[in-house]
Amino acid sequence: MVNGPRRREGDQLLIRFPAGSDIRARLAQAAEANKRSLSSEVVHRLEFSLAVDVTVHETGYDVEHGLGTPEWNAAMLRRKPNDASGTPLTERVAALEERVIALEAKLK
Repeated sequence: MVNGPRRREGDQLLIRFPAGSDIRARLAQAAEANKRSLSSEVVHRLEFSLAVDVTVHETGYDVEHGLGTPEWNAAMLRRKPNDASGTPLTERVAALEERVIALEAKLK
């Protein structure tokens, strides 16, 4: 049907919020601020939460309670590399910073 209800591909999930909860309103505000639909905001936040779980599992450090602390930074240094070359993230970032400095020098 061309003029029928819009159908989207993908699984659907009905969520019930606790009585008196303002979670839906807070999600709606965040969705508007981030220029996303309510559904996209929920999916984005779930994906982020699952990524945090992976980071906690890989590093043993709870990212929600220490982002940017010395302990967090040390945990990130111990983290398994996530690229095919096996080069740690800190080394890849340092190499990129050196390349940026070289490019900036050429522009002067």
